[in-house]
Amino acid sequence: MFDAPRRAVTTERMQGMPTETLNDLNLYEEDAATLITVLIEYPDKETRDMILATGMADGMEASFARLEHAILQNA
Repeated sequence: MFDAPRRAVTTERMQGMPTETLNDLNLYEEDAATLITVLIEYPDKETRDMILATGMADGMEASFARLEHAILQNA
């Protein structure tokens, strides 16, 4: 489901993982800036812990930092 330009809800299956996640990405304007929130729902705690152990959260943070830097460079 997409509620452009504010929200995208998708499913994702990481390679080698037996289950899917539900991802809910929202964009908000706050103090003249865009705030991104991402809620990822895992089927259970074990799956969540297994995926977090891959370093996925650090990779997402690095990707958002690169995106922010690229946007600021073009501002």
